[in-house]
Amino acid sequence: MSRPVIQTENAGTPPGAPPRASGDAELWTVVHEQVQVQFAELEREVRRRLPDVQVSKGRTNGGSFTLFTYRAFRLLSTDIDSVVCGLTFSPTANGVTIVADVSGESIGDVIFEAPAKTVEFSRDSLLSEATRLSQELGRSADAIVRALQDSNRRPS
Repeated sequence: MSRPVIQTENAGTPPGAPPRASGDAELWTVVHEQVQVQFAELEREVRRRLPDVQVSKGRTNGGSFTLFTYRAFRLLSTDIDSVVCGLTFSPTANGVTIVADVSGESIGDVIFEAPAKTVEFSRDSLLSEATRLSQELGRSADAIVRALQDSNRRPS
């Protein structure tokens, strides 16, 4: 699974890419905020086990995806790769496909991945599946802590 590059600007839609399900910007903000509510509990659990973890959160879009909403975890005292927990929303001919995973920020190793799900482009469908998938990722605190402590996870 290739992970979107975290960026702050819209990279535009490349030729031949599926149409963007951009819809209402407010809807994507609501989806992002709902996911972040779920990720807050995950952050609390990781912090409980690793008090010195640095956490950042955010969202981006571009290319073939409408929204990537994430939490990134990093131990400043090591050179072990950071871990990014996120949901990627990509428009398709049948709606929006949501990919939920936890992986290395630089090395891209997949630490945990939920099966991708395609839902119709509607507020209820997006919020329901985003909540379900972010709750599923929220149960990955053990895997995140192990990954942040694994000395074999150093970027080249």
